[in-house]
Amino acid sequence: MAKAIGGKTVEEVKKHYETLVEDLNKIETGQVPLPNYKKINNNKSSVPYIPYMDEEQRLKNLKMQ
Repeated sequence: MAKAIGGKTVEEVKKHYETLVEDLNKIETGQVPLPNYKKINNNKSSVPYIPYMDEEQRLKNLKMQ
């Protein structure tokens, strides 16, 4: 696994994995508070809502930006 990651020792990969597992456990047990997201006025959104876009159209739109 460390070879696939590149530039990391086996111990570094293990430590990173353990840290991720600890973080995930904290999130799942509610020990990490949710961020205070800005409330959005549902009636007047500045960003148009697109309920569905097929993959081909989405890629075309990304290329235009």
